[in-house]
Amino acid sequence: MVTLDIKVGYSCNNNCKHCVVGEKRHGFKDRETGEIIEIMNWGRARCDRLVLTGGEPTIRRDLPELLRHARSLGYSLNLQTNARAFSSKKYTEEIIAASGTDITIVAALLSSDPACHNYITSADSFKQTFRGIRNLLEAGVREVIINTVVTKSNYRTFPMHAALLSRIGVHSVQYAFVHALGNAGENIHSIMPRKSLAAPYIKIALSVLMQAGVTARCEAMPYCIMRGFESCISEAYISDMVIADLGISILDFTSVRRVEEKLKGGRCPECAYFNKCEGPWRQYPELFGWDEFEPIT
Repeated sequence: MVTLDIKVGYSCNNNCKHCVVGEKRHGFKDRETGEIIEIMNWGRARCDRLVLTGGEPTIRRDLPELLRHARSLGYSLNLQTNARAFSSKKYTEEIIAASGTDITIVAALLSSDPACHNYITSADSFKQTFRGIRNLLEAGVREVIINTVVTKSNYRTFPMHAALLSRIGVHSVQYAFVHALGNAGENIHSIMPRKSLAAPYIKIALSVLMQAGVTARCEAMPYCIMRGFESCISEAYISDMVIADLGISILDFTSVRRVEEKLKGGRCPECAYFNKCEGPWRQYPELFGWDEFEPIT
């Protein structure tokens, strides 16, 4: 399966401290409806799945129209959102009427601690996001995935985060290590934790999730850091992707991600997972070096 990822615009009702968009939200106009539909039409010849992301797609009035058109083209639908708008049952019903229940919703709940979540999002957002996730689950959508970015502020809350999400019945959870671009790049020292410090908390969370029957993943956490949880490495499951970003299109993001955006260290060829592992985002070893990365032999 090949995924078409369309950035519909950078406008958002949060301003997350880890957001890779950063100041782009002030430098680019959001896409017009017709432009997004043209990209959908163009991409259908090569792509099976569509991801609408941003920014925050749910702040657009034309989202139901976009979802109806994508559905008419036969895409498998995926919407990435902070889920705040779904705190309204009426809005949830409107979106599901447009997309059908056969849709994957990727929502961002960053901590089980409301204060921590609100701090990271720079908004009073926890109650809306959590209620939105509950409403989506109650609406019976095909899959509700929680994507939680790993930062200095939240990784210690992950065991309770996993317990909470298991209890309410989400389908999948991913812990994605922060990518130091945009806001995160500007505040890298206060945002990016040591992987070796975060990993024990991530492993506990993954265990809690798997014991509850929830699909559990971690991204940008190399195999040597996640010993014993090798089956949870997200990169093994990511499909090929075409990205229609604002100002640029990437026709083979898999190659760009592996070759340009991630790095491998001098001892990585010694590792049994060398051919499978992509390594960390390049900003990590540029800041912390390679001492934490011990090859698995």
